Amino acid sequence: MAFNAALDQILSSVVDTVIDLDLFAYRASILLPTSSTSSGGGQTPGNPTTVASNLPLKFKDLKTPMTKIVADKTTIVATHLLSFRADQYTEAIGPAHEIHVAALNSEAARVFVRPFRIKGSFHHLVKVAAVLKSQ
Repeated sequence: MAFNAALDQILSSVVDTVIDLDLFAYRASILLPTSSTSSGGGQTPGNPTTVASNLPLKFKDLKTPMTKIVADKTTIVATHLLSFRADQYTEAIGPAHEIHVAALNSEAARVFVRPFRIKGSFHHLVKVAAVLKSQ
C-alpha cells in the first residue's frame, strides 16, 4: 500500500514536470452544447456551457482514423488524438462535449467534436480521440 502511494506521488511529479516543459503548450476549453425549446416546440442550439477552461493539452493527427460505436449506435470516426492531464473535467469527457483549442503562435484555433476516451488513458493522463470540426 505504501509502495503504491509512493509510486503515485512519483508519477504525479513526472506528469507535472512534463506539462511544465511546454509539451502541453496548447490550452483548451471543454464545452457542453445546449439547446432550447422554441414556442413552436422545436429545438434550437443555445449557448454552450463552459465546463472547464485553460486546460493544458497536446494533440496530433491520427495517421489511421479511429472508429468507435457509442451507446446510441452512432459511429464516430476520429481524426485526432488529444492528451490531457487527468482531472475531474477531462475524465468526464464524452461524445456530447466540444473541445475548443486556443490559437498558438501562427496556428489557428481548433474545435474538436464527438470526443471519446481511448485505451491508454491512465491515472494521470487522459487520452481522447476526436473529430476536427474546424481550424
